[in-house]
This record gives sequence, structure tokens and C-alpha cells, in this order.
Amino acid sequence: MISRKGNQNFVVAHYDWVVLGVAALALVGAAVMAVGAFGEDPEEVSLDEVQAIERRKPAESGVPPTEMTLFQRALDVLRKPPALGQLPAKGENFLACERRVFCQFCEHAMPADAKKCPACGKEPPQDVKVVADSDEDGMPDDWETRYGLNVRDGGDADGDLDGDGFTNLEEFLAGTDPKDPKSHPDYLDSLALVAPLKETVLPFYFEKVMPIPGGMRFFFKNPKARNDYGKAGVVYSCLAGEEIGKTGFKAVKYEQLVRNEKIKGSNVEKPRDVSTATIERIADGKQLTLVVGEKRPKAVDVQAKLVYNRGETKEFLVVIGDEIELNGTKYRVKSINREGKNISVVLEHTLFSGRTRKFEALES
Repeated sequence: MISRKGNQNFVVAHYDWVVLGVAALALVGAAVMAVGAFGEDPEEVSLDEVQAIERRKPAESGVPPTEMTLFQRALDVLRKPPALGQLPAKGENFLACERRVFCQFCEHAMPADAKKCPACGKEPPQDVKVVADSDEDGMPDDWETRYGLNVRDGGDADGDLDGDGFTNLEEFLAGTDPKDPKSHPDYLDSLALVAPLKETVLPFYFEKVMPIPGGMRFFFKNPKARNDYGKAGVVYSCLAGEEIGKTGFKAVKYEQLVRNEKIKGSNVEKPRDVSTATIERIADGKQLTLVVGEKRPKAVDVQAKLVYNRGETKEFLVVIGDEIELNGTKYRVKSINREGKNISVVLEHTLFSGRTRKFEALES
């Protein structure tokens, strides 16, 4: 016969092991239950929940039925999650962002419809429409067909259907009608400004004036010319209205002027003769004013060189006011300017006032 006291002593003696065993069994049981719960199919769980809600719908005469739209939408998403490729460029779903592409310049990701890369600021290349050009002469087949040219003859690019002096290729590039002689590229497209600008200067300066009975006698000096004795410096003497030597200019009038100027380094003023002589170019009536004793060369004209590169090359050396003619059309030189190393010439159509064209070049 086994004593009950002995059993009690066993439990007491092994109490820690008994508690540990019971806890282990409870943990195993909980794990089994968890595996069973999480192992269920989410779709089946959702269907069960929906069916349970359906079973709990009240009678039509009671509380209004539960709105199932949200549950049904969630079920649809669960059955078929949205794919990235099926979304528009601007995704409107929290499960997928907008479609992006890589910049071909800096390789940063950017929105597919971006006009510029936000990283480097460069524009992505646009799709280029392929234009058929069977004979590879620079003119598309459809354009050649429209104007009766041969799409398989590359030589017709140098032809001239309307005889206006422009090739068929030039007409295509300019967007003009190759069969209409009145429709052609601008002749000025073949005109160019050639640097540098050139200045013409007076060969003499105003030296002095001498009063004579009934008027004044002007004296002008050419410091570079040599006189009959081989010495540098030739003086031209003339009256008002007479030509100054054989320079093509004549003296027009004299104006006596005196200006008080301070002596350098003091407050004392000294009178200075700044009298002027007005001269005129006989050929076109252009007038210039010269200050007595001022030896610095006086610019008469600024000349520009224009070259016409169509057919036989033509060169024009022009000043403001000159006219040039290109294929029967006349243009007037409106202005010639120099700003630093940049030079420019503006031509104006003689028949259409205000229609101008600017030509630019860079002086070395």
C-alpha cells in the first residue's frame, strides 16, 4: 500500500518541474491555435465575414441594411491587386506611385510626363517622326511628289523648276513654292557682313583763319603730304565756297568761339580759341565741323563690306545712305554700328519703309 503522504512529498519535491511542464503544454497549445488561425486563407476569411454580415441584416421593416460597398471594394482589391502597368501616368492609388522613367543625361528618376528633368534641367528627347526620302537628296518623298519631282532622282535637288535662281532644295528648306518664280527665299539670306569696318578720315586739319577784306581766308594742313621741296606738310588756302586743294571738300563758313578753361593745377582760367570751320563734301553735300588747331584725324565715313554669295560673287563697300541692288531689288544702308568687337549693318527695303534686316559680324 502506497502512502498518500508519499505522493504529496513527490509533488512538493518536484514542484518546479511540474509548473514548468504545465507552462510548456500551455505554450504549445497556444502555438497550435495561432498556426491554425493565421494559416487560413485571407479571401475565405473575408468571405466568411461578409456572409456573417449578410446573415445579420435586419428585416426591411427595421433598421436600414448595412452599406456593403466599402466591403465589396476591399474584397475586389484582395482578389485582384492593382498592377503598376495598368495605372495611368499619374497613379491615383495608394498601392502604387506614378510611372517614372530615367533621364538619359543624368540617369535620375523623373515622372514619365515631365517636360524637364528636375535634377539636371535638360529636356528629354522628343519622338522624331520618320520622313521618307527615297533618293536621300534632302527633300521628302511627299514634297517631291506634290511638286512633280522624281522621288528616286537625287539630282533634282539642284534643279530649278521655276527658274528664279534658287534650287529646289533651297526652296524646300525655305518653305517656298518651287514652281512659282515669285515665291522664293529672301535674297538677303545670301548676303553677309565681312569684318572689319573701315573708317575714311580727312587728310587735313583746320590750321587757322585770316581776316581779309570782305571775308576770311581758311588754312588747312595735310601733315602727310609732301610739298614741291620734298618736305612733309602741305597747306591748302582757300576762301569760303572754294575747294580745299583737290580733296573734294570746300570751306563753307567760319565761327569764332573762345572758351575759358582752368589751367591745370590751379584755379586760374585762361581763354582758349575753339573757333570752328564748317566744310562740305562736294559730291554729296555732307558737312563736317573742324576745331581750329585740332590735329586728331577726323572721321568722315564708316565703311562696311557686304558680300553677296549667289551666282557671281559681288562685294559692296558701303557707308550710311548708300544703296545696293540684289536681283532687281534695292536696299538702303540705314545704319552701321560698332559696339566693342561686335559690328552690325542694317539694310532697309527702298520700297517698303520699315522693312529692315540686320547683319552682324565679329571683329578679331
